[in-house]
Amino acid sequence: MTLYKIDFTVPANTTKDNLFIRKLEISEDFLEKIYVRIPFGHRAKAHMHIRYGLDLFVPQPTTVVDAEGNRIKQNIEDLWIEGDNEFFEFPVFYTAPEVPFEITIEGYNESQYYDHTFYIYIIALPKKVALPFLIISEFVDLFKKLIGV
Repeated sequence: MTLYKIDFTVPANTTKDNLFIRKLEISEDFLEKIYVRIPFGHRAKAHMHIRYGLDLFVPQPTTVVDAEGNRIKQNIEDLWIEGDNEFFEFPVFYTAPEVPFEITIEGYNESQYYDHTFYIYIIALPKKVALPFLIISEFVDLFKKLIGV
């Protein structure tokens, strides 16, 4: 298992049209989890997301049902995380199409005066190590539901 850590500092006055971008090379073929820490002081002024191509990891997109009942998949361009004194955990369970591969971290900052930093932790490992653990974890969760725990 490898723990990648990156301090992603978005400069003040970075617009959504001119994103601040960093790339991170991952040497394993399976992403298990991503943690993001937003320190006190952000006041939801800085925004970021993490992706590989069109696959968005943080935040994870979903399908939304509009007022007419149409199912609409959320756009990557519209999904960002922000906050103030927050800690997020994102289970990813993503198998990479190639190794090594680069993930992209993008952000913008509405603050006129202050840079803001996101602290990102990524857990990656070989898929052959992750797969047995995932199967056992799923079995334990199912068993807990069956016995009512």
